[in-house]
Amino acid sequence: MLGFHQSPAPKSYTVVLIDSNGRVLRSANAATRLIHADYTATLPEVSTTRTRVYYLDGDSLVRFLGADGSSGTLANRIPVGISPAATSVRGQPGEDVQAAFAVSPDDQRIAVAILHYWGIRLYVEDLSGADHVELYSGPVLEWPVAWWHGQLVLQLADPDSFVINPPVLAYGYGSAFQGYHVVNASTGIRSAAVCEHGVIHGTLSPAGTFCSPGNDGQFSVVSLTGSVKVVTGACSGGFPDPVDLSPDGTKYAGRSCTGQGLAIYGLDGSVRPVNIDPSIRWGPAGWLDDNHVVIGGDLGETCGCPERVVDLTTGYVGPPTGDNGIFSGTVPTQLQ
Repeated sequence: MLGFHQSPAPKSYTVVLIDSNGRVLRSANAATRLIHADYTATLPEVSTTRTRVYYLDGDSLVRFLGADGSSGTLANRIPVGISPAATSVRGQPGEDVQAAFAVSPDDQRIAVAILHYWGIRLYVEDLSGADHVELYSGPVLEWPVAWWHGQLVLQLADPDSFVINPPVLAYGYGSAFQGYHVVNASTGIRSAAVCEHGVIHGTLSPAGTFCSPGNDGQFSVVSLTGSVKVVTGACSGGFPDPVDLSPDGTKYAGRSCTGQGLAIYGLDGSVRPVNIDPSIRWGPAGWLDDNHVVIGGDLGETCGCPERVVDLTTGYVGPPTGDNGIFSGTVPTQLQ
């Protein structure tokens, strides 16, 4: 499991590897990005593979941490920064540039999106910098969040709402996010559009994502091949909010229909309450596997309610995993 949480100081954050019982295995501190213009994107800083979590230290340095105790730094920095000779879109000196990346599950390749105010540049190369391939550049807002069956999964965002509702996870959800594109990692040619122009609900699963394509309250599960399965809401008012799809795509975690506590909902219509304090507005944060779901207290809760791991087989609710950390993925990654 990977727990990723921001430290109280805005200039640094901490990456923490935690097991399914909430025990800290490994941790590392890193600097946050120095480039933070009010019109540029606040992007994810981490990527997980079968053996490691890679994280951004500052604007361009990529380091890694392994559950086996290994650690290191990639030789090549991501080419971002402020160019004094350029002028930004707001007329200020310097061209503000940020980057997002995703490392392949086998730790061989890295996909990088360089985001300018005018759009992106997307490329793929070996971790050493060899075999560099430019995929495309253009006036779009998307960046790599995962690799899946040798292809890249790109997160899409609405440029207008993105600035006021930035993501903190490796893949974001909400009205600012407009689905995913699955593209060939050698050519950039798209093979699937997933919840394009819809609203994403929950984190990205190997089975796809929850999607509401419009304002009619209808939900669908959209796979990474683009296939769509309409899902009927388990509550009288439709769906609990928030929801998060399991890795195998057979169920989802969500707040109970009463708005308090938590439940596991099957796509077959079954409902299984989770034995946890029902006075707190719990919500799902992600899944470790099909039998372990990560939950946290609603941001409006005064308790803070750090994230916990729930074992769905035994019903055991683990101890708090940290100081209001943000679950960002698993090691090994589920998307392979």
